[in-house]
Amino acid sequence: MLELKPPTPFSEAPRPWFFLAGSIEMDRAERWQERLVAQLAKRDGSILNPRRDSWDASWRQDLSEPRFVEQVEWELAGQEQADRR
Repeated sequence: MLELKPPTPFSEAPRPWFFLAGSIEMDRAERWQERLVAQLAKRDGSILNPRRDSWDASWRQDLSEPRFVEQVEWELAGQEQADRR
């Protein structure tokens, strides 16, 4: 299983795509995604993990903040395009 995080493009990633929807709370929430990624490691497909490695809590959550917009757009695209089974 391939794990992808923002802002990495995922359009060419192997399918199926699994989007990890759930709390990341500006990097304060429990890091549950790491456990799930480890459990799925031997399966086929790609995990779209919204927990960005380079998140900076000082970024404004505002449309004037390009990195915030990039994050939100990546998450929305991932949710919309993820495979449903």
